[in-house]
Formats: sequence, C-alpha cells, structure tokens
Amino acid sequence: MEIKFHEVTWYSKLLAVVFLLGIFPMFVFWLGRHYEQVVNENVQIAVYSAIPSTDVPRPSTSLCDTQTNQQAMNDCAAEEFV
Repeated sequence: MEIKFHEVTWYSKLLAVVFLLGIFPMFVFWLGRHYEQVVNENVQIAVYSAIPSTDVPRPSTSLCDTQTNQQAMNDCAAEEFV
C-alpha cells in the first residue's frame, strides 16, 4: 500500500469534520471556562487589594486617640497639660 501525502481521501475529510465539529468546540469551551475563572480570581484580588487596610478602626483605650476634629484635638492637648 502506497501512502499518498498530496491527495485528500474520504477518511481525512471525515477526520477533519469530527475534529472541527466535535473536539475543537469542546476544547475552546474548556479554555473559555478556565479563562473566566482566572479573570474572576484576578478581579477579586484587585478589589480586595484596592481597599486600604487603614480604613479599619483600631480599638483604642484613650478617647484622645479616636477624636478627629480640631476642637477635640485641642481638648485632648489641654487634658495632657492638666
């Protein structure tokens, strides 16, 4: 039996149809699902890393440590000198 590399045969056509209609779409679907998972993980990491950790209030024992406006800061400074 002689192998003909430059001739299209019926089984090469059948193999091409099976690949294009069966195997290729399943592979592309799997690849798309995998890509979606990777993108979702990266988005979640980006969202969580965009939240600054300094926004979380720390528990404090002193009232002066939690005051933010100028009058309260002046009151705390006055308490230190008394």
